[in-house]
Amino acid sequence: MDSVQCIARYLASLAKDFTSSEREEENQIDHWLDCAQLISAAASQKDFDSFMSSLESSLGLNRSRKFLVANKLTIADFGVLAALKSKLSYFKN
Repeated sequence: MDSVQCIARYLASLAKDFTSSEREEENQIDHWLDCAQLISAAASQKDFDSFMSSLESSLGLNRSRKFLVANKLTIADFGVLAALKSKLSYFKN
């Protein structure tokens, strides 16, 4: 986990609304924060498209799913959204 993720996780833990008390859900949050880092590091459109396919598959397993972890907004959603927004802007230019 890089320093930005550590700070984000710390701030989320202060609010307690954007983390989980369940260990399995915390592991999933960490997984998605790691994915956000991979998105940010994507060097090509192909790498980015590959991640997007993986994300769509993960969310597509349950069509009623609106969040990455559990049934609530977590720091994982913010992290992935920020990375996607940044990378989409990069590839548009």
